[in-house]
Amino acid sequence: MAGCFRVKWDPTEPCVDVSGQSSITCPDCPADEGLAQDSGGCPCIENNVTTEPCGDPATGVWTVTLPAGCTFHGGGSKCGSDLCEPAMDNGDGTVTFFPCRNPPKNPKCISHIEFCYCCT
Repeated sequence: MAGCFRVKWDPTEPCVDVSGQSSITCPDCPADEGLAQDSGGCPCIENNVTTEPCGDPATGVWTVTLPAGCTFHGGGSKCGSDLCEPAMDNGDGTVTFFPCRNPPKNPKCISHIEFCYCCT
């Protein structure tokens, strides 16, 4: 499936296409350059998210494995309505999302992730 997609993934709800609705900015995503964003990005990632429980010490990272031919174009984790850390592209088709690290020694667990990815 070719196109660029902006999605919100929450383990307690179905994945949602969030083009134009997200507080996550994706500076490298063509949609942010005024181009149309494609819908339908959820089926490609719904079963490709792994989560770690948020504990003590708080690890709680989440990992998305992108489909072959797809690249990460920005996004991050959220803790409720608070924007957390930017996600890290691991360069191997996976992207790591981190829990909020502020305040130190009392990190907040990830509630959901929002990100952009493009496929050729």
